[in-house]
Amino acid sequence: MAERLRHAAREVGKAAATVAVAIGLVFSPMNDSIAQNKPKPSTQSALTPQQEHICVSNLAKSEATEKQKKACSEAVGLLIEKTGANSSYALDLFESLVPQPFPKIKILGAKEYHAEPPPLDNLFNTVFIEKLAETINIVVEKSGKEQSSTVHCLQYVIQNENFKPEALDILNKIAEKSDGNLREMVILFGAMVGNPSFKSTLYSPDFVTKLDFVGTFANFASIIIGEKGKNLEKYYDLNPAEGLMKNPAFRPNMLNAAFAENFAGVAKAFKATVNAKVDAEDASVAFSDFLENPNVDPNKVNKSLAEKFAAALNEAADGVIVVEDVSYPCGSSCLSAFRDLVKNPKFKPDMLSFVEMLVEENAEDGPWGMEVLDNLLKNPNFEPHMFYLLNRIIEKADEPTAAMLSLNSVLESPNFKPAMLAAINTLVEKDGLDPAYTLRVFGNILNYSNPDSEISGYELAEKISETLTFINEETGVNGPDALSIFLSLTKKPDFAQKLFAPKFATEFSALVNAVAEKSGEYREQTFDALAGVARSPKFSPDMFDTLVLMAVKRNLDSFRVVFYVYEIMDKYKFSPAVSGTLSLLASKTDDSAAWNALYSFKTLYENPNFQPDMLKTVNSLIENSGQNVPYALDAFGGILSNPNFKPKIKGNGPTIKLLITPEEKPKGKTQKFNQSAFDGKFAENFAYIVNYIAEKHGENAGYALANFAELMKNPKFKPGMLRKDSDVIISLIVEKMGTPNENSIPILLELLENPASKVKMSDEFAEKFQKAMAIFAEQDNDDAQRALHIFEHLAGQKKLKPEILDLVILAIEKNKTNSVGTITAFCDILTSHGSGPNTMQALKFIVENYSVDSKGWSGHAAKPLKALGALLNNPDVKLEMLKNLEDAKKLVGSYEELDKTDAEILMNFAYALAVLGEEKTKALYEKNSIEYFGRYRKSMLEELYLTSTDLEHKKDSPLLVAVFNKNDWNNSFYYSGRTLGKLTKHYRVVLFEADSESEFYKKIEATEKTYGKIDSLVVAGHGSTKTVNLGYGWDSGDIDTSDEKDLEKMKDHFVENPNVILIACSSASDETSIAAMLSKLWNAKAWGENKTSSLSYFKLDEKGKIIKPVYEDNSGNQFINGKLVEQPQK
Repeated sequence: MAERLRHAAREVGKAAATVAVAIGLVFSPMNDSIAQNKPKPSTQSALTPQQEHICVSNLAKSEATEKQKKACSEAVGLLIEKTGANSSYALDLFESLVPQPFPKIKILGAKEYHAEPPPLDNLFNTVFIEKLAETINIVVEKSGKEQSSTVHCLQYVIQNENFKPEALDILNKIAEKSDGNLREMVILFGAMVGNPSFKSTLYSPDFVTKLDFVGTFANFASIIIGEKGKNLEKYYDLNPAEGLMKNPAFRPNMLNAAFAENFAGVAKAFKATVNAKVDAEDASVAFSDFLENPNVDPNKVNKSLAEKFAAALNEAADGVIVVEDVSYPCGSSCLSAFRDLVKNPKFKPDMLSFVEMLVEENAEDGPWGMEVLDNLLKNPNFEPHMFYLLNRIIEKADEPTAAMLSLNSVLESPNFKPAMLAAINTLVEKDGLDPAYTLRVFGNILNYSNPDSEISGYELAEKISETLTFINEETGVNGPDALSIFLSLTKKPDFAQKLFAPKFATEFSALVNAVAEKSGEYREQTFDALAGVARSPKFSPDMFDTLVLMAVKRNLDSFRVVFYVYEIMDKYKFSPAVSGTLSLLASKTDDSAAWNALYSFKTLYENPNFQPDMLKTVNSLIENSGQNVPYALDAFGGILSNPNFKPKIKGNGPTIKLLITPEEKPKGKTQKFNQSAFDGKFAENFAYIVNYIAEKHGENAGYALANFAELMKNPKFKPGMLRKDSDVIISLIVEKMGTPNENSIPILLELLENPASKVKMSDEFAEKFQKAMAIFAEQDNDDAQRALHIFEHLAGQKKLKPEILDLVILAIEKNKTNSVGTITAFCDILTSHGSGPNTMQALKFIVENYSVDSKGWSGHAAKPLKALGALLNNPDVKLEMLKNLEDAKKLVGSYEELDKTDAEILMNFAYALAVLGEEKTKALYEKNSIEYFGRYRKSMLEELYLTSTDLEHKKDSPLLVAVFNKNDWNNSFYYSGRTLGKLTKHYRVVLFEADSESEFYKKIEATEKTYGKIDSLVVAGHGSTKTVNLGYGWDSGDIDTSDEKDLEKMKDHFVENPNVILIACSSASDETSIAAMLSKLWNAKAWGENKTSSLSYFKLDEKGKIIKPVYEDNSGNQFINGKLVEQPQK
């Protein structure tokens, strides 16, 4: 029951479009007597809930008047009165007839139906209501268990454009003859009422009586339905018969037993042939649609036709949709397209075989092939005699659907003429060509190119065939891409005169092959870009010639050529004159520069300040820059990005500040600029500068010119700095450079961009800059590159001052072999300590008065400057202490063994004099050999002085001896020394500095004699696995594992199980290390670093006793009796 009602509901939607006409005909002029009857007044005083719902709620959604709502209520009351116990069925039916916004119903992809409201005044007519009540009562009585659905099916009769009230009288008589199949008879009767062939005869008394229509129809329907409905296993099995009876070709004389029995067999044959994969209901609806088509002759509906239809339907249902190489069943989409096709007024039964073949050939097209065929049949220019073309297309086309679509585009053209059919046939029959392409080209020419009317279709077809055949043969495996791109060109009127010329076909094929050959892994993307170029409305024959010139004749990288042209054309400000510029660019550059030049032009064209009117200037630059075109264009782009050259729109064209020309030298601080557009003189001068830089920089020209382009963007760069005869920028970059250096321009950029540098472009600055660049150029390449890189970093320092540049240049002149260390030191000092007056005074004093490399290793560091930076990290060091340098020089000079020219030693002694005074300074030097006072905090030095001069001081505390090296090439121990201060809380600390192995032994021995056994020993020096370095002497300056016997003798100077702490890189890397050996020799706990690292701090207990040293990055190892102690995981 539920399935049948669902079917009935769907049919309601199908019939809803005819409601207005149907109800209108109920009260047509021939029924005026009925229409004049008024509804009887209702005896009810108030509306029942159903009256309220039908006549108020539903009508409220329409434009019903209050009078009409009242008439509705009276009609409902009368219907209830007349139907009595059957009123619930009656009201359900009547509610479906009362106008309301009927929902849009879509059945299996068919068109949407929407009923228009029927005429309300006629709907509530008393005579109609009484007839309806009579029919309902009879139907309920004769319907058995299916009373509700049978009453509901009365809609098929009433909601029909051919309906007249007399139909209810006929239906009442049919009901009397029904035998348990009244519902199905009502459906078939509704189909017949809707058949226009019965419109003029059905209501004729003669027709009804003479034919014995009621008996004939009842007998016919009974055969169709079968005894007790045996032919209708499912409710939808009645669909084909219903469709056939709606067919306008179905005639009254067909209402006979023979016809009915034949059709019952047809229906069975159809069901038996339909593939089990096809939904049975969908299949029956599709067959019904087909049988309703006026082109189907009911007399020719037989089993063979049913089987053909089923075969075509099966093929359609097997269709798939392919998405990203994955196939999906197209299901209802394919069936919907198939239904639309078989309902097409031009569709004929003999086309079923074609449909089956079409779908089979295009199995992966899903519904597309059927949709295209449906549209083709709807084309007003398509005639049945053209169907032979479709058969030939199926046989010849690689993609028949695409070919039919192309044929449709031809027939749709307003320029199509029936006389062109011969030409179309020629294109379809042409061997070696897919009709999908030939017909689409023909259609595009008709639709877009507006061909000369004097050219016959046949002549055009011949040209198309010749051209496509040539392209197909020339491009080989690239043919599909070539033809696809060629199709885009056929939509362009500008190409109409070129397309079919032999030269064009040759060049086009060569372009496609070049793209395929040179694009490599980017082949697909390049063809996509080329297709985009071809589709662009901006693409012209001139642009095509340019592509051929660059990608074919010049044999450039077609991947880049196509992409760059595509991106240039995609800009909103594209100018057709670009084609000439690109051609000029291709002709003026060799292979090595051409694609770079194209990229530079693309970048320039994308510059927001670029205007198409500037193409003249660009052309002049190309003419004058030779192979330096890429750099000239980049530099010109830099100028356009510089706010000092910002374009301004004035009048009808762009204006821009010109570079100053030689005859317009600035006067004073005022510079006047020509506000006209860039002219030939500018381009000539600018090209001269670019070529000049390239010539002077030789192999480094590319790098220098690239940075020159960046220089043009800098906001500190002004027009007056760039003249053909300039003695400022040109001399700075080229003429005064000595040996040209590619790093000069990036450093200059950093100086210009740094607001702190306050660089002024002048000859004086150029001279200073040249000195620095020349010094770098004299060094080994690696050192020069490192120095230039660090100098570039210095140039960008925010604490930079102009005076520092003078000091840097002076310093690297004095220290040419250590320019890396010199500039690094400047960077470190500026970063950590700024550029205040004291810093500047110290830097100036050191650079001007002392050798900056008096005790350094070449290639490492400039000792004094690095030492100054390290010293300033000591919180107790103040820059004003360097005022004591002269006093320090005197004190240092009093010791023959010290070098009074060593600025680092002088700064250390100056610090000591400032915080300790001369007496203590001298004492610590003479007793403890301390030279690098700046390594230690003032408090540490004071404590050391007490320990050295007062033997009773802290004599009950354990003795800790620290020995620091005198060979600190990278100033590492300026930090390590500051960690000793906290050890004085628990230990009696004695500190020495030593520069040799022998001095180390002497100091340890002397200390034990003076202070007693040593509890802990700290040794600081640059190290390796087997060595701790103290001084400059080879071997004599090291304590290493080869000294095992001498070191073993030292054991008696230590307590039992002493602590030994090495501050030396890699000195504790494994059990072969110097730390492991000392722990074994002295029965000590020994610590050291297992890699290149440094000491961070000492971990102490609450009394200040050493727990362990902590090294950077947890890089420490501990040994006991020569064995590595496992460290806890961090």
